Amino acid sequence: MVNIARQHEQSLGQLQRHESQEGIEGSWENCFTDPRNHNPSNFRYDVWAYNPGSGQDQREHAIRSGKTENMGKYVDLIANPEQISTRPTISTSVITQDHTDTFGHLGLVLKFPAENILSANPEDAGTFVGSRAEIKELRRGRSLDLSIDELLEHTGMNEVVITGETEAGKVEITGIFYKVDKRTGDACLGPQEQRALEQLRSKLPGVPVIRIEAEPFHGLGGM
Repeated sequence: MVNIARQHEQSLGQLQRHESQEGIEGSWENCFTDPRNHNPSNFRYDVWAYNPGSGQDQREHAIRSGKTENMGKYVDLIANPEQISTRPTISTSVITQDHTDTFGHLGLVLKFPAENILSANPEDAGTFVGSRAEIKELRRGRSLDLSIDELLEHTGMNEVVITGETEAGKVEITGIFYKVDKRTGDACLGPQEQRALEQLRSKLPGVPVIRIEAEPFHGLGGM
């Protein structure tokens, strides 16, 4: 009887964990707003942000650590945004009207199946993947422990690592965003960022471009 009770308890625990995981993953499905109907006072987007120095930093990091075998797959998303689904990993952040911290002042608004999420962190985890072995390890250890609402309960910049394509589907670009100073309305873009924005507009002519009001100087650094 003791063994049967113990087995029942273990089965119940596994079922509860399974249901909990399903609930967490389900919270990420259809949870983002549509940039085509952007409402500055009520939005929720997952975004990849551009930082002018990040590409070079990534290449130098890979060279220093000897992890260059997979770098060819890390396409330049400003020059070739249409190839985003070929990226093995993409470091993104979830933003709302009350939570606008990102790695840069402009970038892409994304849509993807929940199965494409490799990890969700309430803080910047500094994820860098430079080899096939690390990609396999990240996928094998896929950890989605926070619902979308739990992630947004934390302050500061979060990091959601996604992969470009799984059996469930591909990452899609649904918008282009850039930040403006919420006090003055001026764009928070330097010359290189301004050129990048124009390049994205040219590459993605049918994609809506939205302004995100933010505190000045927010979003420096990152990938």
